Amino acid sequence: MPHRNLKYVPASAVDALRNLMEQLFSGKLELTPEQLLEKIKAQLPIEKMNPTTLIQRVEGLYYVTELFWIELVKNRGMNRGEIVHKAGLKPLSYYHHKLGSRMPVDMVVSRDDYFADPPTAHEKLADDILGLARMIGAENTQNTAAKKLST
Repeated sequence: MPHRNLKYVPASAVDALRNLMEQLFSGKLELTPEQLLEKIKAQLPIEKMNPTTLIQRVEGLYYVTELFWIELVKNRGMNRGEIVHKAGLKPLSYYHHKLGSRMPVDMVVSRDDYFADPPTAHEKLADDILGLARMIGAENTQNTAAKKLST
């Protein structure tokens, strides 16, 4: 997801998120998935009386998941089914029912509908990031162990 497609997240936060993810993907940064999510959320703070900040966070979380998908599909050669299975990703409708959203179910069908129901999107994207981060962490650990064995 290029910079120019982001409407709400400030460019400084996008740069910080991209740098954070590049460090994670390269193995230079070792964080638990929960620590990673907290660092991401720190770049996307929510202000109590400013509803735009919730939309910024949703867009920022979406951006991070796109970075994960690019890394896993293009750079690590995985396919969609493998990623969904290994990361334990669930459809948006699961979160719609889990959270008891009052939005009509046909208003939040696809990823393009995230802004129609930001709380549901926030929950889904946060869970997706945790699952995808666990995958990356496990793969980085395997790669590190393989490098140690080969030396």
